[in-house]
Amino acid sequence: MQEKIQQLLANALASQQRGDLVGAEQACRTILALDENQADALQFLGLIEETKGNLTEARELMEKSLKVIPSQPHVLNNLANLFHDIGESEKAIGFLKKALALQPGYWDAWYNLGKVNFDLEHYEEAETALIKARDNWHSNQPRPHTLLGSLYQTRGDFDSSNQNFLKALEINPNHFNALYNYGVSLKMQQRCTEALSYYAKALAVRANVPDLFYNIANAHYELGEISAAIENYKKAINLNPDFLEAHYALNEVLWRAGKKDDYVKSYREAVKKTPKSIPLRIQYLDSLIKAGRFDEAEGVLEETIRFDPENAELWHIKAKTLSRKGDPHQTIEALKRSIDLEPESVIVRKDLARVLIKAGNVEDALRQMEIAQNYAPFNQEVLAYLGLCWRLAENQKDPWLNDFDKFVRAYKIPTPPGYANLQEFNKALNRVLDKFHTDKEQPSDQTLRGGTQSIAGLLDKNVKEIQEVRQSFEKTISRYISDLPDDPNHPLLSRKSDKFTFAGSWSIRLKDEGFHVNHTHPEGWISSSYYVSLPDQVKNGKDQQGWIKFGESPLELGAREKVGKIIQPEEGLLVLFPSYMFHGTVPFHSTQTRTTLPFDIVPL
Repeated sequence: MQEKIQQLLANALASQQRGDLVGAEQACRTILALDENQADALQFLGLIEETKGNLTEARELMEKSLKVIPSQPHVLNNLANLFHDIGESEKAIGFLKKALALQPGYWDAWYNLGKVNFDLEHYEEAETALIKARDNWHSNQPRPHTLLGSLYQTRGDFDSSNQNFLKALEINPNHFNALYNYGVSLKMQQRCTEALSYYAKALAVRANVPDLFYNIANAHYELGEISAAIENYKKAINLNPDFLEAHYALNEVLWRAGKKDDYVKSYREAVKKTPKSIPLRIQYLDSLIKAGRFDEAEGVLEETIRFDPENAELWHIKAKTLSRKGDPHQTIEALKRSIDLEPESVIVRKDLARVLIKAGNVEDALRQMEIAQNYAPFNQEVLAYLGLCWRLAENQKDPWLNDFDKFVRAYKIPTPPGYANLQEFNKALNRVLDKFHTDKEQPSDQTLRGGTQSIAGLLDKNVKEIQEVRQSFEKTISRYISDLPDDPNHPLLSRKSDKFTFAGSWSIRLKDEGFHVNHTHPEGWISSSYYVSLPDQVKNGKDQQGWIKFGESPLELGAREKVGKIIQPEEGLLVLFPSYMFHGTVPFHSTQTRTTLPFDIVPL
């Protein structure tokens, strides 16, 4: 019987190698009919069931194989992969460690241990395991080099990252993951043209990967090649109609390019293909509301709520449509329904507080913000509305939180070396920023009105003038932080650190009648506005045109509003302030533009 079993196992393997899973499965089941505890057939059938997506059956078969023979490193390795796929990664690590205790030189288990730790963001453990995989591999393989490249990329160590990707490609020039991920890494280094060349090589290997087209589109967009970006976003969506990031990017590019007739068309077409995708519908609804197309949004919303009546996000969206109609009572009810479904939603509690404040119910609004702060102590929008409630209630916590004289500071930045003065440098910087202002319209989801915004991550660009201004910013930020007092209980001061990083940076160019609505910076700790170029009307101070104001909310409360501080911009001036402070600008009238370079920082 053993000879027959061995022959059937050989048949199963041969069938699997030909891609004949049916034949492989039949051979395994024939073996198990002869010996229900045949360990090899159990684990082989487990792999087949995993391939078919029957994960419970696969798990049971592999575990039964291990009960028969516990010391099977390859089965432990395969079971680990299965557990990682179903989200039980800590168990996966346990199986891999058992496999490696049995077979210390098992390179595939070392690689998988590195991959699981990488996915868990345990980067030191991942690095150790991947180096072991690389060193124990009997023949050169690109996989450990590729994953090491991605690991070093996450650390920002691009020298090591590039070396590993190139080593992987030296071993196998057609290794898709190495080509693709090296392209991503090059794009992160602002080497977009080079990134596109590696994406093209990856495309020649595998032409049906939505993420590849998405990243090709991103690189084209950063190069200002709008038509190519649009074309590739559409290709990504054609391959995956439910690709939310590609839909968002495509429609944002269309909006900024002034192609508003095509705006949200991708969602409309995708919903027909995947009608029950609630996340797709929610993003579609958000885009319609941003565009002010409320009648269209209401139709999509009612249909979507029928699919998923207990979805908190949908009730939040419904509240937005009701608010637009000027119905505060029903708006409040919809927001409360959303909170009942998802009590920890900070953004919905914030929106409820906004409606309550406008209705004059500051006490209930404050209660909502206090609950929200318990969930998110450093959420900048929550802090902003807490401060507003305190001010309206004449609570002394408001001046403690929003001490404008103490926390809003303006500095002239140091002139970078090699320039006669700051004016000369700003002219050079402004010329560089020209190439980042290629859009025709403002972003659909930002606070500026009447202008354009550059791509994000501007201070990461490897451009001489941008890196020079970044260095001047860093010196000025350090000075601002050192000037701040200490208070372990204050939301700004309790995070005080001389080590920080840029969480976001961009350039804004406002045109005639342009301005910023009052807003906060949710992703920051300390925020800023740096003035590169200003119209004459802003410089001469007439009617405070183009000035930056602090403390006034976006709720248009009339006599209940209050400006706590207003600053006249100057070219070369950097204004720093807490990210939670409401701020906006006074519109200006000029044929000249107003160019700024704002950024957010967070403490390390």
